[in-house]
Amino acid sequence: LIVACLAATWFIWGSTYLAIKWALVSFPPFLQMGTRFLAAGVLLAAWMRWRGAAWPQRREWVNASLLGTLMLGVGYGMTAVAQVSVSKDVVGDRAPFLQEGMKCILSVYEGNAVSIELPARMVLEIVDTEPTMKGQTASSSFKPAKLSNGVRTMVPPHIAVGTRVVIMTEDASYVERAKD
Repeated sequence: LIVACLAATWFIWGSTYLAIKWALVSFPPFLQMGTRFLAAGVLLAAWMRWRGAAWPQRREWVNASLLGTLMLGVGYGMTAVAQVSVSKDVVGDRAPFLQEGMKCILSVYEGNAVSIELPARMVLEIVDTEPTMKGQTASSSFKPAKLSNGVRTMVPPHIAVGTRVVIMTEDASYVERAKD
């Protein structure tokens, strides 16, 4: 019995942790809180009906909606919106590599951003480069190219416009052709 209780605790806590971890990277904060409130309301309504209580009247629905909106929008909403401004000095010359929805590691000291860590590699498209000559293959020579984010880099001679390539964000150097 003790082993079964420990296993159940491990499974329930572990699955809850994984669900929270998945939700934090998959859903906006307001959607998470709204879903939580909705689920709690449905469970309470089901419990109430199971116990034989009367269904709430229109006035009670209005009051509950107002209270829920205030709790979500004002009470919890202020904790969900955590926007941090980052100066150009912190981002530096890697600013063109920032993209909407990108996961970065931001170091903050006393409320101020002090450093940002971007993913080591990114997949970008070549938008401008010298034409590929027939018979050129990968070699030790490189040609200039412009990436879809505006950054210039050097690529092997066989890379053409429209090719997706893997780039190191630290120095904008070519790694390989993207495998997608």
